Amino acid sequence: MIDRKHAVYTQVNNVVGTLNLLYAIAEIDPSIHLVKLGTMGEYGTPNIDMKKASSRSPQGPYGHTPYPKQPGSFYHLSKVHDSHNIHFACRIWGLRSTDSTKGSCTARKLRDDAAP
Repeated sequence: MIDRKHAVYTQVNNVVGTLNLLYAIAEIDPSIHLVKLGTMGEYGTPNIDMKKASSRSPQGPYGHTPYPKQPGSFYHLSKVHDSHNIHFACRIWGLRSTDSTKGSCTARKLRDDAAP
């Protein structure tokens, strides 16, 4: 984070914005299904292979998903707070949500004559 001012703005904007959204859903239409998009930065960008990350067990030769989450910045910390607030709201108000975590993926181009 650049400085204190930016860190505070990021926390307030993200966390309070999500709280406002949760209260709006609870008050207006609790049947809404919230989809929250997170990032691997919430975990501190661990050394985890995408194939392994999608398996049932986070353990393997490529590393593990740290628990509790270990964010690498105040921005990512605000996303962790969002996840906790969403989970709490779902538990106490019976809301529904999906917390989807995305990570960076890289690919390589195969030769045009390479077998698929």
